[in-house]
Amino acid sequence: MVMDRREIDDECDRLVCAGGDGEEPRVIISRLRMAGRSTVEAIYMVSKIYDLSLSAAKEMVVLSPEWIGDLRSHVAFHDDLEGRSKD
Repeated sequence: MVMDRREIDDECDRLVCAGGDGEEPRVIISRLRMAGRSTVEAIYMVSKIYDLSLSAAKEMVVLSPEWIGDLRSHVAFHDDLEGRSKD
């Protein structure tokens, strides 16, 4: 379920006004994953909710337990492609 930009902004605004519902970023990140948000959506939302740079939000999201498996598969895919290009 991918949200359009307006829906993402509306949800972010609600969470920003609620102070992230008083939750720590790790809890919000987990809720975003369970809600089926994409990595990009989660990074954008965490950045906006907690007033972080995109770089800081990306680090929080991709290194979280909820997304670390995706990171590992992306790195493995990249390494495989790089290895094939050298053959």
